[in-house]
Amino acid sequence: MNVPLRARRPLALRFALRFAGAAFLLAGLPIITGYLYFLRAESRSVQTALGEFVQVAAASVSGEDSKIQGASVQTIAAPGRDLQAAYILSRGAGGNIIVSSDLSLTVGQTSDPGQVFPASRALKLQFDGLKSPLVEQVASAAEGDVYWVYAPLARTGNSPRTVLAIQIQDLVSPRSRQTAGLLALAFWVFLVLALGLLGWFSGRQVSSRLKIVLLGADRVASGDMNYRLTVDSPDETGVLGRAFNAMVARVYERETEAKQNLNLRNRQLQRLAGFQQAAAEIAQAAASQLDSEKLMQEVVDLVQQRFDLYYAGLFLVDETQDWAVLKAGTGAAGEAMLARGHRLPVGGGMIGWSIANAQGRVAQDAGRDAVRLATAELPETRA
Repeated sequence: MNVPLRARRPLALRFALRFAGAAFLLAGLPIITGYLYFLRAESRSVQTALGEFVQVAAASVSGEDSKIQGASVQTIAAPGRDLQAAYILSRGAGGNIIVSSDLSLTVGQTSDPGQVFPASRALKLQFDGLKSPLVEQVASAAEGDVYWVYAPLARTGNSPRTVLAIQIQDLVSPRSRQTAGLLALAFWVFLVLALGLLGWFSGRQVSSRLKIVLLGADRVASGDMNYRLTVDSPDETGVLGRAFNAMVARVYERETEAKQNLNLRNRQLQRLAGFQQAAAEIAQAAASQLDSEKLMQEVVDLVQQRFDLYYAGLFLVDETQDWAVLKAGTGAAGEAMLARGHRLPVGGGMIGWSIANAQGRVAQDAGRDAVRLATAELPETRA
């Protein structure tokens, strides 16, 4: 009998899949959370930088001609930021926010002052009291996010409030977001692969120990009940090995016990068969032998031979009912006791006691039985 040693789903593969799955789930959440936190922080950083940039621009254009103002705005633009429009806004008639100057124009171009600016609700509410830059994201594109940034211009006396408005596209953030996303994804994949490999090697180590147990089971199943595993590990595989050895020892003990019981049962059956055969032969002798003395001798001889006894004898009670007289005995001892007229008192010795009480009596050591009457012709009697 061979125990199959190759599993349909190897333990190492199952360990690898479970470790990788755990890494995918447990590491994925903090990595995604960290990436989202980075995006939020990066967006705040960009908006703060744009606000500072426009505030500097507002300080550089105060009190100058619009063409010169526009040139000043263009010169302070940082690399990676595309200035798409620049206006000076003011409050017009009817409360609308209008364009006072278009700083995006170059020399030779004309502007259309007085046009209504598409201001957001936040700008309308904060326009008159604006003290610090206001940044609003208005579009998101693959090339970069587009912002409107507003900064108050310096006022002289009771002059009306004016605000510098710049539309700018951030070209740096998409590249940084893409880099951060790739790094997060690479780290995620690395963790999944690393823990998957760790699970694979862990599963191989466990399966190699289990394979030793399987090989032992194969040897035991082949009939080698004396085989035992060499156990030197303090972990669960060591516990399994010791349990395996204890199980094999117990099975061997049960098997030995079963064989002994079977042998005992066979001997009992053989003894019963001997009883039946002896009874049949005695019945046959009784039917064919008319001489009672010869019949009694044949009976004791058959009993002694069939049951491999040391001695067999047959007693009959005499007319007085006081003595049990030997009528037939096996071997030389039987002949000697018959020659001297061997008899036993009824009630004395094991034989006399059995006759008097009409019961059988068994003694494992007849020499120590209190009611046994010793006979010189049978010195080897033990039971």
